Amino acid sequence: MKLVPLIGLVLGPLSVAADLDAFMAELSKTGLTTFSSLLPSIAKTAAGKSLINQLSTSTNFSIFAPTNEALQGLKNTEDYEDLAKIISYHIVHGNYYHAADQCLFAETLPNVTLARTLLNASENETASGKPVKIISTARETTVQAAYLVQGYAVFAVDQIITIPPWLSTILKNKNYYTKNTTSLFATALDNAYTDLPDGKHKSLLQYLSDNYLSGYTLFAPSTDALSKLTSTFPEMKPDEWRDILLNHVINGTTLYTNTFKPSTALTGQSTTFTTNSSGTYVTSGPITAKIIQANLIAKNGVAHVIDTVLRRLPDDYDCGASKAIERC
Repeated sequence: MKLVPLIGLVLGPLSVAADLDAFMAELSKTGLTTFSSLLPSIAKTAAGKSLINQLSTSTNFSIFAPTNEALQGLKNTEDYEDLAKIISYHIVHGNYYHAADQCLFAETLPNVTLARTLLNASENETASGKPVKIISTARETTVQAAYLVQGYAVFAVDQIITIPPWLSTILKNKNYYTKNTTSLFATALDNAYTDLPDGKHKSLLQYLSDNYLSGYTLFAPSTDALSKLTSTFPEMKPDEWRDILLNHVINGTTLYTNTFKPSTALTGQSTTFTTNSSGTYVTSGPITAKIIQANLIAKNGVAHVIDTVLRRLPDDYDCGASKAIERC
């Protein structure tokens, strides 16, 4: 059985307050009463109005609504603007409800399924597994039930889906990792400085953890991998370090494991990908690294942990890190 987006369902999209009331009433019948009760408050905020405006265009959306138990910590909040942003992150483009089976089929999501959320129209969620799980950087969230509410697909989930943090938080926090951390790589990025397009002189970690980039892919060597390089080349110059670090960044596109394609790093180095029975690998020039942890979602990009430093640069690469950044 295929999972197909359902566009143009019988019931029309939300457009006025009466429609919102009808949606809330029908949503409450599913048992998602706490989620339903939050909607009037967020509808008065800037983020909430933006959300309602987007939902009013069609019913081609899926709403991942946390259960009453999952929302216990939020139901008494008074920061409705922040709450609206959290709710927006739970709504994605595409109606993935299947009326015949009333569920989201795991077999249609063999690896990682990506969906753009309505938080600034720029964030992404991923789903995989059996039963279906929504994967965020912080934790997995299981889809417990599916409903068709006023034409919208509504999936009850057992946790609040966390809005991704900045990259600096991910790289420095061991709780995001299954085994190999990237704290040494974070330190290297923090100690490498360059001139940015706005004239500011900042570290590469600040560059990646701010609004300078909107969509990037970072391959973060594990601490073990980077330790081997520093012990082999202890006298490496700052410019050499910058160029090596930037060789791990693909700007302008956020590549998850099921969307890998040949790309170009900030240094100009070509990057390709292969997958076989032993795992998924990234190749940069003559160096190939295995991806040992994938899809660490940051606020403005995604990181993948690798077991080898992508240290080589192309022969015709003749500009420094600042020039590499300027041309992006």
